This record gives sequence, structure tokens and C-alpha cells, in this order.
Amino acid sequence: FLWAIVRFPDDTCPAPQELRATAIGEGTEFLQFDTMGNHAAWEISYGPSGTAPDDGTVVQTTIPQAVIGNLDPTTRYVAYCRARCDFARSEWSPWSDSIGFTPSLAGIDDAARPQLSLAPNPAHGKVRIACSHAMQTVTLIAADGSTALTLHPDAAEATIDLHALPAGTYTVVAATAAGTAVRRLVRQ
Repeated sequence: FLWAIVRFPDDTCPAPQELRATAIGEGTEFLQFDTMGNHAAWEISYGPSGTAPDDGTVVQTTIPQAVIGNLDPTTRYVAYCRARCDFARSEWSPWSDSIGFTPSLAGIDDAARPQLSLAPNPAHGKVRIACSHAMQTVTLIAADGSTALTLHPDAAEATIDLHALPAGTYTVVAATAAGTAVRRLVRQ
């Protein structure tokens, strides 16, 4: 038998780029990145400053963003991202360049971000989302930190049907070209 180890050249399976972190609450960060390829899954590795990508806490995602929580606001963190290039052979891109961030110690100052409104809130069935800037992505994050829903409205307004979601409190994160807007939504 002849065995071969196949590694994708960096140009056929590029690392994600422009990894960025936005504070969305005390000790919680919203990480986004540019995919740089036609991939369907990614890993984000993070840990205290100085952590190597293979030694960090790993979050897997099927969209180019993730929420990490329970972070210590007194600790500086580092994060990296990579793309899954081949599921059958578990092939991965190289890790992206690192970013450093320190989680927010206080609540978010909404005046410094695009303005976001939700109506009605609390909501039973549908909720209208309006933003002062066109929303590229709208993500609903459940209380456990999981992504409940992601939309790509490319507009300043969108309507979300909540019927399939369980009752609870969600964080609505709207990513715009001008920044990220965040609001809490109660689904009754």
C-alpha cells in the first residue's frame, strides 16, 4: 500500500482574513471574519494573550461569525480563525493572523454604534428590525450563546418570524458597514 498525505496549497484553501471582535455585552464578544473561499465551516480559536492557535478554546461555526462569552474583562485575549477545506479528509486552511481584544467591563454605549430598534419587544410572532444603516447580517443569539438565526437583509429594515424559536431572551446583533448594533429581544 502507498499512503500519501495531501495538504492543500495555501492558495487553494486560504485562511480567513479580517478577523475582528466587537463587544456586545459585559464579557461577551462578537467575532466576524472574511471567508476568502467557498467553505462551509470554520473554527475560531481563542485564549489569553500568548495562546497559540492549536492550544486555544475552539468554537466551530458554519457562518463567518461567532459569539464567545464568559470572558474575564481583566484579561487580554487573542483569537485566530481557519476554514475547513475538505470534510472527508478533515483538511484545514492555515490559521489566520491573530487579533487581540479585551472584553468590555461595562455595558455597551449604544450612542457610539448604529441605532437599532425592535418592535414589538417583547414579541410573540414576528418582530420588525429597523437600523440607522443597511444591515449586512442580522444574528439572533440565544441565552446559551448559540446562534438561533442568521439573516442577510442588505437593507435598513427586516422582519423576523419568531414562531419556530422557543420563548426566552435573545441578543440581536446587526452588522453594518458603519459598525455593529446590539439589542435584547424577549420572545414570549
